[in-house]
Amino acid sequence: MSRLSFFPWWSLEDQLEFEGFVVTPYQRGRLPAGDGSDLQVEVDRLLGAYLYTPKIPIENAAILKLDGKHVNSDLSDDESALAYDISQIITTSALSKRELFSQFGYWNSTDLSFSSVTYTSAEDHIVHRTRRRDGERTHLVADAYSFHVDRPFNTNPNERIQLDAALLRALLTARRKSPAWPDLLDALRGFNGANTDGHEVSEQQEVVLLAGAFQRLLGGSYEESRIMKWFSKYFNSFFSLDISESKRLSGRKGLHDKYLFAAWHREFQKLRNNYAHGKSTSDGNYAWTTFEHLILGSHLFPLLLKRKLEIDGHYLPTESDELDLEIFEARADSDFLVPILSPRDNDRWPWREIKADMYIDRLSRCLAESIVARAENDLA
Repeated sequence: MSRLSFFPWWSLEDQLEFEGFVVTPYQRGRLPAGDGSDLQVEVDRLLGAYLYTPKIPIENAAILKLDGKHVNSDLSDDESALAYDISQIITTSALSKRELFSQFGYWNSTDLSFSSVTYTSAEDHIVHRTRRRDGERTHLVADAYSFHVDRPFNTNPNERIQLDAALLRALLTARRKSPAWPDLLDALRGFNGANTDGHEVSEQQEVVLLAGAFQRLLGGSYEESRIMKWFSKYFNSFFSLDISESKRLSGRKGLHDKYLFAAWHREFQKLRNNYAHGKSTSDGNYAWTTFEHLILGSHLFPLLLKRKLEIDGHYLPTESDELDLEIFEARADSDFLVPILSPRDNDRWPWREIKADMYIDRLSRCLAESIVARAENDLA
């Protein structure tokens, strides 16, 4: 038996090498094995079932190869589990790198869909397994042309997906060293599952998945007081927008939190509780819509994940990481779904403008401090 593990909708251009595995580009008729080789014909046959458009197979994809294995090596149960773990790590690192409110640089977890197909070359058979409520079903397909998989409409085929390599390496280290890895992996699965952009997953389901991802990231307990203590301990320097100064929360009664982040998080949990207990609509007067909560939560999760990995000694934060945490409350307080109207530029959004303004402010302060320091040195 042979097995091919791949990301059919990821058009990878250059090979990526990490500890324990390689992600190599697939190009129809050329890569990974070369034109005319038996392996290339085999891989082309398998991936020919994945269609870019009706009747047109994909030309590019990405193939996952574990260290010590060939592209088409069969995998043990442990190796298969490792491959799926790696696929979750890759997906989260890609989502961490995407750009929100930008014309380019956006992708979702569907773009990183992962498949691992078992087949028998000699008999020209492919084995697919599908779930049943009472177990699973094994399908023996005569050849790759006896079935096909259409590219989902919610993928972004023209994007060149980038990975947050530093986060990916930190997660690989955590997988190897951290006793909390099972919780972290569950958190990645929940986060990835909440970011498919697919209509088959409702916003209500996404809220529950995303809230669960935060829960697993924090170690499994979701007592409100415990979570806020955790945030106060590790994020106190980042979250400081007083509710009395908030435009979005202005005039709202019954708020018991001091800072906007705490009020946002409490409302997000209330929303999650409603949906998790079978309500299809949210009750109450919310400061943020469900859609806005999902944007904020999906942006925040990778930042908190990095902070957790930093605390555990696996990750070194970047200036951009710290800036994104610092401006989270400003973004949450803005009408970030309303574009900034401009006769010359229709791609300006508060989400991006807030960060750009903060960068300019930091540069201005650094320049001013440099000028003052030089002047003091000259006087001395």
